[in-house]
Amino acid sequence: MSVDVERVIDATVRRVAAHGVSTTIAGGRGVPEEAFSLFYGRVRGERLDGLLLQAWRDGVVDLAEWQGTVVGRTHRHEMEHLLRLERAGLDVVRLLVDEGIDSVVLKGMALANTVYADPGWRSFGDVDVLVEPAHFVAAIEALVAIGARRDHPEVRPGFDSRFAKDVPVVLDSMTIDLHRTLIRGPFGERIPVPVALAASRPVELGGSTLRVLDPSDAYVLAALTAGAADVPARLITLRDLVELERAPSFDADEVRRAAVCWGVEAAMARAMVVLDEVLRPDEPPALLGWARRFRPSRLDRLLMGCYTSPARSYRSTLATLQAIPKWSDRGRFMRALLLPQRQYREARGWSLRDHARRGVQKLVR
Repeated sequence: MSVDVERVIDATVRRVAAHGVSTTIAGGRGVPEEAFSLFYGRVRGERLDGLLLQAWRDGVVDLAEWQGTVVGRTHRHEMEHLLRLERAGLDVVRLLVDEGIDSVVLKGMALANTVYADPGWRSFGDVDVLVEPAHFVAAIEALVAIGARRDHPEVRPGFDSRFAKDVPVVLDSMTIDLHRTLIRGPFGERIPVPVALAASRPVELGGSTLRVLDPSDAYVLAALTAGAADVPARLITLRDLVELERAPSFDADEVRRAAVCWGVEAAMARAMVVLDEVLRPDEPPALLGWARRFRPSRLDRLLMGCYTSPARSYRSTLATLQAIPKWSDRGRFMRALLLPQRQYREARGWSLRDHARRGVQKLVR
C-alpha cells in the first residue's frame, strides 16, 4: 500500500471519528476501492462502525453502493451482538446486587446509553464493570459460580485482591471485564475507587437499574485512557471525550477537581492536546487552554513515562512497586511477577525459562 493511500485512509478514518464535531479535517472523503478492506478494518478496530454508517448517510464520506450495503449489514449484526452483550451486563449487575457488591458500569456500555445521541454510534467489545476493591475476589467467585470462566488463572494466590487491574471472564460467550481499578501501573494505585463508586449515579436501561460514573469521573476516565492507557489514543475514546463535553452535565471545574483527586492531571493534559490535534473539533476542548499551560512536575513526567515510553511495561512495573505503600506488599508483588504460579504459566504456554527469557529481553530493549 502506497504512502499516499495510507494518508487517505488515515484522514478518512479521522473524518469518520469526527463526524458532526469537526469541519477542518482535510481530505478523507473516501478511499480507493482496492483499499476498502484495509480502511474498513481500521474503522472496526477503532469501534467506529456506527459513525461510518451515519457519515455515509449524511454524505460526509463517499462509499460505493455495495460498500454501504456491507457496512449497513455488518453494523446490524454488531448491534444485535451488543444487545446480547448489554443483557449479559445487566444480568451481572443484578447478580452483584444480590451478592451485596456495589458496582459501576464503565466505558462503552455506559457511554453509549448516556451521552451519545444514538447508542448505535458507540460500539464496544465487552462490558466493563468496576467493583469495590474489597469485594473484587468475591465478585469473580460469584460469576464463576454461575458458569463464567476466566481465560487465565491468577498470577499467584492473592494477586487479584491486591494488585490486579481487572480480570476478564466469559459468561455465555459474552466477555465481562471486572475491574478492581481503572488503569494498570502507578496511576491505578492512586485512584480512589471507593470515592468514585460513592459518587456514581443510577441509570435505567432495559427495565433495569445500573450505576454509571459521575459525569466528571467518566470524563477523567476517558482522558486517562486517551492520555496514558492507550498509546496511540483510540479514536473512539477521543470521541467519547467530545460527547461527554457536549452533555448538559459537563462542568470543567468539576472535571479538574476530579483529576486532582485521582492524581492524573498530567494524563488529562496530554489527552486534551491529543484530542485537539487528532479530531480537531470546531469547538476546542474546554480544558485545552489549561492543558497547554500545565507544567508537569518531575514526578508527573516519570509517571507518564510509564505509559508513553518504549519501555513502558517495565517502567510501569517499577513505578507501581514504588507506589505500593507496604514493604510486605511490595515483596508479594515482585514475587508474583518474577515467579508466577505454574498454572498461570501453563495457561500462557510459558515455561519458567521462557518467562525469565522474555523478562530479560524486554529489560534489555
